[in-house]
Amino acid sequence: MSPAKTPKIALLLGWGGVIPFVAAAAAKVFGDPIIDLYALAWGSAYAGVIITFIGAVHWGIAVMHPEDKKRMIPMIWSILPALAVWPVMTLPPIARLPFFIVGLIIVWGADMMSYKRGHLPKWYMKLRHGLTVVATGSLLTIGLA
Repeated sequence: MSPAKTPKIALLLGWGGVIPFVAAAAAKVFGDPIIDLYALAWGSAYAGVIITFIGAVHWGIAVMHPEDKKRMIPMIWSILPALAVWPVMTLPPIARLPFFIVGLIIVWGADMMSYKRGHLPKWYMKLRHGLTVVATGSLLTIGLA
């Protein structure tokens, strides 16, 4: 049974994981033109990494119950974010942003569906809500600054 309260390590690692998003957004807003280019590249590349990482959560859901054929759908889903991110990474950093903003929202939606099916704990989704808001907000800031 999963804990009702968010484990401290999940809070620490989750919120620590948005630091690169926030740092890239701050660098874009407050940096000089050279830093702007790096901030754009860093923020968009990190978004691709995170989208792929979140997709992998669903692989973990599936492998915990290999006898349950319905759990194979999360396994199939788990590879789709990586396959989607791969070609987007060949685009210029500014062109990646809309894809990755939408991608973060899509993987959040997939997590919500898994949560509603009882595959993810409430604390996980509560954490994901905040992390997704900060990540997408940071990408929007990078794109609009």
